[in-house]
Amino acid sequence: WFHGEREVITRNHYAEINDLDVNSNSSLEKWFNETKRYYELELSPHLGNVQNKKFLELGCGIGGFLNFLNSKKEVVYLGVDTSEEQLSVCKQYVTDNVVLADAIDFLKQNESSYDYIILFDFIEHLKKESIVDFVKLLYDNLNIGGKIIVRTPNMAYLFASYSRYLDFTHEFGFTEESITQVFRELPFKEIKVINTLIGRKKLLILKILRVVFARIYNMKLSHILTPNLLLIAQK
Repeated sequence: WFHGEREVITRNHYAEINDLDVNSNSSLEKWFNETKRYYELELSPHLGNVQNKKFLELGCGIGGFLNFLNSKKEVVYLGVDTSEEQLSVCKQYVTDNVVLADAIDFLKQNESSYDYIILFDFIEHLKKESIVDFVKLLYDNLNIGGKIIVRTPNMAYLFASYSRYLDFTHEFGFTEESITQVFRELPFKEIKVINTLIGRKKLLILKILRVVFARIYNMKLSHILTPNLLLIAQK
């Protein structure tokens, strides 16, 4: 359908599931504070010292992750998104360091290299047939020693069908095994897939359920138990 119609559907859907009113300063302030805390807990252990590092976020939206980077000293970053409306919010509340562009087109035309490329809730929106070539573009735009960090719904999760079909614009879904399979097409130095942020008690419950279901169905089940998985690939 028309790009404009798709953007309206996506915008309204994301606002609803995130309990966010982009026309309310108080709602936005609350959301930015919450996402900043989340990124601090979720990503800081995998980033290390980010001083003088260069970040690229694809699908930056209204700038939750970029806002997190604003709290760091001497960090260079750029956000890319196809939504002019979301970027206008980002520019108003977070930063002007954003580009209105299709991610694949941007990577093809861009000659810069980055220390970190961040894709949160992004890769599942790509067509299956374009994903391997897309990962190659990511690799080519990454500095030696740099990292790609991907968060995407975990199709091995107990309620994976909900995550897969929560969003009409989702095109594909990954398990720990399938996303590793794709990234192994490139010569990354290290690839690891881990659980996303979760409390110890909840994780223990999921581990118990995993053992129970594995015995009932007599099959091997994924060790990634959270609704989303986090992939970290280092060049």
